[in-house]
Amino acid sequence: GKGRAELIKLHGGTNTPKRKLWQQQLGRGKAAGWYKQFIGQVSEVVPAEGGGTITKITAPDGSQLELKATFIIDATGLEANPREHRLLADILDHCGAGTNANGRFDVDNTFEIRGTRSEPGGRMYGMGAATLGGPLAPVDSFLGLQMVAIEIADDLARQGFVPRIGPGKSISGWLKWARNKKP
Repeated sequence: GKGRAELIKLHGGTNTPKRKLWQQQLGRGKAAGWYKQFIGQVSEVVPAEGGGTITKITAPDGSQLELKATFIIDATGLEANPREHRLLADILDHCGAGTNANGRFDVDNTFEIRGTRSEPGGRMYGMGAATLGGPLAPVDSFLGLQMVAIEIADDLARQGFVPRIGPGKSISGWLKWARNKKP
């Protein structure tokens, strides 16, 4: 609980660090003009004539921008605080979920959200920044997300909902994918 929250705070967060290669790619994109960053609140996204989208943004200074783009990348990250997300706040308000010392979902070692179980077999799991302060400190990193996904899959297998994933099943699935066959 509280001790874990203090330890995570001492670490300075668990987000994926800046990568030199990524920073270099962004620098090249900015210099070449194919990467542009805009900051503000999106008020509307509409289809553009001839394809793509038009994104209407209110900038921090209050000015209005209309940006035509082929692609939009939502790089806002995961909503860290469940109260900031409509669905997650609803889970807190109506499904029995509680929060941990960091104000995120309180999860057990299998990442089941405590208080949301619905018998005979209903389970609700959480992962990512919304569970920071739980049993895995780097829960919002790429590796952390993979580790939590495996833990959830293992828990579902223990309950008989799905077959256990092991090296053989993983290799078999990959080979089917490589041959363009359904797993």
